[in-house]
Amino acid sequence: MAGGLLDEAAGIERPAASWRPTPHASERMGTAYTEAVWQRAIAWFFWVSGMTYLFLIARPTALSGYAGAPEAAMMAHIKALMMAGAGQVALLLLYGRLRDNIDIGPGIVRVQARVPDPHACRCRLRVLKDGVVTGMDEGFLWLDDGTLYFKGLQTAFRLNPDDLLPVSKWNKNDRILADPTIATDLTRLALAEPGRQLEVHYVEPFDDHEARRRISDFRRALHAWLREPVPSSLESLLPPRGVHPSLLAVGLFRYEAVFAGGLMIATSIVTFLITPQGPSLNPGMAALSAIVDIASVVLVAIGIKLAWSQWRANVVRSRIAQQEAQSGFFL
Repeated sequence: MAGGLLDEAAGIERPAASWRPTPHASERMGTAYTEAVWQRAIAWFFWVSGMTYLFLIARPTALSGYAGAPEAAMMAHIKALMMAGAGQVALLLLYGRLRDNIDIGPGIVRVQARVPDPHACRCRLRVLKDGVVTGMDEGFLWLDDGTLYFKGLQTAFRLNPDDLLPVSKWNKNDRILADPTIATDLTRLALAEPGRQLEVHYVEPFDDHEARRRISDFRRALHAWLREPVPSSLESLLPPRGVHPSLLAVGLFRYEAVFAGGLMIATSIVTFLITPQGPSLNPGMAALSAIVDIASVVLVAIGIKLAWSQWRANVVRSRIAQQEAQSGFFL
C-alpha cells in the first residue's frame, strides 16, 4: 500500500511506498535481541572480566607489591584493558548490528523473475533519515526511460531526477562514490526531501564476471542520469518514509545499548580518576599512568559512540512514528 505525505521542500504531496515485511522478517520481529543474548553475554563477560581484573588485581598490585617493578604492573594493566576493550568493541558491533539490520530472508530469485529488465543490478538498499537507518531491503535497480526503479523483497519504488538533490549539492564523499571510475560497491543518493538518503550496496559476487560488468555498466548509466537528467512522464513513487517494523525495538531492549554505553563511560572515567598522576611518579609508573589514561579516553569514546548512536536512532524513529500516527498514515 502506498501513502502520501507532504513534501515540504517542493510544496506538493508526493506518494511514497510502504514496507511489506517478508514472512521471514515478520517471524523475526522482536526476537533478534533475544536470539543474540549469548553473543552479548560473551562480550559482556570479557568486559566485566577485564574491569574486575583491573580494579581487584592489576591496580592493587601496582600500588603495593609492584611499585618497584613497573614492567609487571604494566603488563597486568595491559591485559586487563585489552580484555575490557575487546568486550567493549564487540558490544559496539553487536548493538550496531541489532540496531540497523534486518534479517530479510530468502526469495530474491522470485523477485528477479518479476523484474522486466534483464540487466538490472542486484543490490542491498538502506533508507536513511538524518543519518539513521529507517529500513532496508534487497532487490534490483535499473534505469528505464529517465526513471530509476527499485523492486525488492519488501518494497518497490521509482524515482525521477527531480526526486533527488542536484549532485552539486551532495557532500563530497557521496559525489566521489557516485563516480563510476571509483572502485566501490557503495553509492549514496541524496533525496530532495530534507535529510533523506538511499544507500545502495551492490551485490557483486567475486567470481561472477557478468554481474560485475552489469554493475559497472549500471554505475556509468546512473552517473550520466544524475549529471544530465532525462525527463520522465511517470509519476514518482518515493521510498518508504516510515520505519520498518523490525527496527522498532520495544521494552527494555530499546534502551539496552544506551545503558551499556553509559556504564562503560562511567567505569572508564572512574579508571582515569583513580590512576595516580603527577610529576612525583617514577618513570615506570608514569608510563603506566599514561597507558591507562590513553586507554580510558579510548574506552570513553567507544561508550559515547554506543550510547549516542542508539539514543539518536530511538529519537529519530520515534519522531517518524509519531508523524505517521498524526497524519493517519500507517504501514
